[in-house]
Amino acid sequence: MSDSSFKIKSALKRSVQLSDLVIQHPVVNVRIDQNGSSNLPVPPASASNSHTSVFDLAVEHFQLTNGTILYNDQATPVQADINDLQVESRFDSLRTRCDASISYDKGNVQYGRYAPFAHAFRTRLNANTSFVSDRVRRADGWEFRCRVSRTGFQLQQSGGHGDL
Repeated sequence: MSDSSFKIKSALKRSVQLSDLVIQHPVVNVRIDQNGSSNLPVPPASASNSHTSVFDLAVEHFQLTNGTILYNDQATPVQADINDLQVESRFDSLRTRCDASISYDKGNVQYGRYAPFAHAFRTRLNANTSFVSDRVRRADGWEFRCRVSRTGFQLQQSGGHGDL
């Protein structure tokens, strides 16, 4: 189930801005066979030299709830699944800024005949036209902060117990 709403941003420029997009329980199933061919669509080559910014395509509020991703790569061989995927983003067009969070609680990765590795993930992202910053927290208390800008890259770590 999904809901959406939009508003006309400028009738003269013919632009429409999407206000809300909510997607509930999407399921993505990615398969790669032993020859490396996948079930993912291949986008057509673009003949345009257009330089559209990701901020031109922004949705004011995007929410994805209870998502599932299934990944089966027979060429590697790796199997992975992510359950209870939650994504939310808010875009402020006046400040040209996007704040987002991504999390899941039930992830598994299995390589070959090895036992599956269970994990969870949480991150918060902030971005504008000058920088992107990220904060990742692990369940054991470690926190990583990353900031990438036009002038450089910063990485900080803190907290936790034991080795990374």
